[in-house]
Amino acid sequence: MSAFIPFPHKRLENDPAGVKAAYLEGRKGGGVPVLLLMEPEMAPFGEEEEWDMLSLLAEDAMEESCALDLQEALEEKAEELDLYPECFSMEKDEGIRENDLYLGLDDTLELYLAEFPGEPWEVLAFLPSGLWGEPVPPEFLALVRKWQVKHGAVPAAIGFNTLQFYVEEPVTDPEELETLCHEMLLFCPELIEMHALSFGNLTEQVSKSHFWYFVWD
Repeated sequence: MSAFIPFPHKRLENDPAGVKAAYLEGRKGGGVPVLLLMEPEMAPFGEEEEWDMLSLLAEDAMEESCALDLQEALEEKAEELDLYPECFSMEKDEGIRENDLYLGLDDTLELYLAEFPGEPWEVLAFLPSGLWGEPVPPEFLALVRKWQVKHGAVPAAIGFNTLQFYVEEPVTDPEELETLCHEMLLFCPELIEMHALSFGNLTEQVSKSHFWYFVWD
């Protein structure tokens, strides 16, 4: 597979412990390291000749995200979604463990550590993945910016249908935690069904975790 990656990057061996260590070491440098989990069918960055157009789309998306009313946009998104009531169950399974960095089990996965030159929240405008195949919608860019400011959350790993964030300190304040997890569901409605299984499990997991994990169907 040949994918155009427009930022400084290096190939990593598919070794979970080594990749996590490389990511955390990259964070010490003061830049914005991002792990790229490249599956065979995934070419999220397009061709080199497409980069100028993608950059313009990213700039437009960032500008629009800064201009919108985030609370209003989230309320509209909540009205659009048909989240079944069961997903808000506060029941918790025993032994909920913290999220770690997930790399996938496919031996064909290619892993790269790229150094993004901008602000962390801007990563998802410039590095579209299989999630949308284009810059993240402005309301979600605005939400990612909010998470960065409020919780210190930064995009850490981008995969074909997964996205992971990193926080220095897990979110433990009950009110902030509930708000955050509701926002996570607006960002990724499949999160309960495909990962946490209940809202209670999600809040418990996030409260323990340095990594936030999102997966789309």
